Amino acid sequence: KAFVIDKRDKLYQREISYVSYISFIYFIGFIGFIGFIGKEADNDITMSGQEDRLKAVEPETANCGQQQRHDTLTKSERVCSRNTVEQLFGGGQSRAMSAFPIRMVYMITDRQEGEPAAQMLVSVPKRCFKRAVKRNRVKRQVREAYRHLKHGVIEAMTARQHDKKVVMAFICIDNNLHPTDRIARKMQNLLSRLEEHISGKEQAHERSEQSKHE
Repeated sequence: KAFVIDKRDKLYQREISYVSYISFIYFIGFIGFIGFIGKEADNDITMSGQEDRLKAVEPETANCGQQQRHDTLTKSERVCSRNTVEQLFGGGQSRAMSAFPIRMVYMITDRQEGEPAAQMLVSVPKRCFKRAVKRNRVKRQVREAYRHLKHGVIEAMTARQHDKKVVMAFICIDNNLHPTDRIARKMQNLLSRLEEHISGKEQAHERSEQSKHE
């Protein structure tokens, strides 16, 4: 009789454990469902807020028309020719300027039909970062900064020098990582100085042409 009672107690405890487990599973599912509903509600509120901001911006962008700029960086805007790289670093026509932690080497050369007015490459030496992950991060930062800030240089080149292009190489000269906004400020500094140099060359060219006619 004691054996039968003990067996019944074990079966009863097993049933209680099974019911508790099922209840716990249902409780977890209910909590997850409530969280999902709350997340969907937050997304709806966020999307509605974004739509309101876009509607507020639409009248301004509609007036821009063709003045809108596309911040892209196509394959043709990147230096892929070995001859171009050799000419750039050969030192004959090249010039350099720095805005720590970036050094820019550039040259103005003849432009072939179909080529863009500006081409660039990014170099991060292994002596600065041994790990490829860090080198790739710096390259992305420099490319993104150039992609957003390149328009002034392109406009300066296409204003009058239709048969010329500027080729630029951006080289990392520091072995420490920097915030993206700092890289963008340094890129703005370099491109502004380059734009001034291009404009100065155009003015000197105009003066030389005028003196020839005189």
